[in-house]
Amino acid sequence: MVYFANLKKNKNPYERFKLKGNPFSIAPLFRNFKDAKECEQDESLFILPQKLEMDLDILLATEDQRILIYGFYGIGKTSFADFFLYLAHNYHNRFCTRVVLTEDNLERAIHELLLCLASDIISEVRNRELMHPIMAIRKWISEKRYQDFLFTSLAKLMGPYTETTETIKNKQQKDEINISPGGIGVNLSYEDEIHIRKALQSYVEVLPLRKIAEYTKDFQKIIQELGYRDIIFFIDEADHLPKIENFIKLLTRAREILFSKGCTFIIAGSVELARFSESLGTIFDRLIYLKPLEKTDFYTTLERRLQSKNFDLKLQDIFEEEALDFIHHRTKGIRKEFLRLCENALGLAILQNKPKIGLNECLEVTNTGEKEMSLNLKEIQIKILRYLALKELCSPSDKAFIDTMEVTRTYLRNNLEELTSQGYTQKEKRGRQSFYTISSQYRSYFAREA
Repeated sequence: MVYFANLKKNKNPYERFKLKGNPFSIAPLFRNFKDAKECEQDESLFILPQKLEMDLDILLATEDQRILIYGFYGIGKTSFADFFLYLAHNYHNRFCTRVVLTEDNLERAIHELLLCLASDIISEVRNRELMHPIMAIRKWISEKRYQDFLFTSLAKLMGPYTETTETIKNKQQKDEINISPGGIGVNLSYEDEIHIRKALQSYVEVLPLRKIAEYTKDFQKIIQELGYRDIIFFIDEADHLPKIENFIKLLTRAREILFSKGCTFIIAGSVELARFSESLGTIFDRLIYLKPLEKTDFYTTLERRLQSKNFDLKLQDIFEEEALDFIHHRTKGIRKEFLRLCENALGLAILQNKPKIGLNECLEVTNTGEKEMSLNLKEIQIKILRYLALKELCSPSDKAFIDTMEVTRTYLRNNLEELTSQGYTQKEKRGRQSFYTISSQYRSYFAREA
């Protein structure tokens, strides 16, 4: 007997809707921003409002900028920033590097910037076919920074650079070519390379911020040798940090690096950062707020997605009108939310052999998601989250909050602490008082329920 024969068949489940594959992936676009061909395919899936296009036009031509991109969780901040990097790297000769922030590496995030920059430079050098700029970089290190641990480690990772004192004679033209002495770098085994990279990481992690600023300046010389104008750092996933105030302190502490000449910094953050707009205004040149998609752009996004898998398809071939209205209303035009809902509703329609995605499929998907999200929450906690979803900041000492919840202050505070430990809410201290806000990834969901 053959078990699971159906699962062993190589088939396309989306074929019954005349699709080559899943058109509603929530993966960010332009993720591999250095690959121009791959990014050109993503261009057709990307909707850019005219106002943002005008902003990008200016930003791509401007150096030494600090840009904050913020908005609701799932709105498309990473895709927008990666689109900027794709254009900057491939069409404007700007060297781009990406750093992902987490709660674990927040304290050493600036050190992580330097480490990622060094790693990306090594990759760039190794992928180069023209040797002239690489030889110039290696020579500069051997002459100017030979005693520096970071640069000598980089030189080793770049591979060998040698010059000889040979005199080469050309018998036909009777010319003599003298080649000057020097040499750095070696051919490394895999184990040696890992050892050097670990040592380099340990060295960078204990550097003072002033030294990091000096290294950033030195790296600009290397970047220019490679033919780039400046350096763009993209700091991603700041909207997943549980304590926003720690992130603000980091930015304030790192002003010397953030204002380095020849460097542009792009940071993707949550809508909660808007509360700190006054302090952020002293750090950032530009604050770019990404709005949810209007209905027209929502329709265009879905249709382009479908046509990426079958050019002849229209929205009406896959969706009933009621379903489209429900999806936009339910998700408020937030990109990741409506793509996820469409993907799951399409899967359900395939399983149930439906000719189109209807309202029933959408309702079934959302009801299942709601049950799963609320499964481990107490009734009072769901009530708290619904209340917070409509507010900016709330204190458990707030009389209106206590009266609405119909519980004591101590009981309310204990539940808020429990929700914070689970990541549903974020806590902010102001003097002796504590304030709570709902995490951005849950705001749109519980706002619908409120």
